Amino acid sequence: MTIWHSYKIADVIFIRANIHQKFAVIDQKVVWYGSINLLSYGGAQESLMRLASPNISQELLKIISATA
Repeated sequence: MTIWHSYKIADVIFIRANIHQKFAVIDQKVVWYGSINLLSYGGAQESLMRLASPNISQELLKIISATA
């Protein structure tokens, strides 16, 4: 028997051209930030950092909203 589970990963995903920053904001509180491409697989060495900071989360959301 196969059991399939679906998971909601985001309310909103912003994709912007010409922005090199790679980050994910979770629940407006946690940021995953780094050189890794979060939506694909790559063979190069990448880095990723987790920050539990509502302040940093809000600043990054402001940046991405300003480029809309």
